[in-house]
Amino acid sequence: MNLDEKGAAMSQDLYNIILGVAGTAIGWMLKVIWESVKALQKDMKEIERELHIEYVSKDDYRQDIVEIKCFLKQIFNKLDLKADK
Repeated sequence: MNLDEKGAAMSQDLYNIILGVAGTAIGWMLKVIWESVKALQKDMKEIERELHIEYVSKDDYRQDIVEIKCFLKQIFNKLDLKADK
């Protein structure tokens, strides 16, 4: 092995080490990001369950408003009939 071949082999080894370290660092960062996303998804599911318990859905709200409006119409109609007498 002459001097040029040794230098090329050393630069290839250095390249492989740098690539290995970079690959390890990128893999670790992806693992951390993946775990964070999973934790956020878990938290969102818990929050979603709490929201269903504490808050009324739009459909239920709209249905209740329709019922209230019907009751108010009946009350106003009775008041109008009494006012006419």
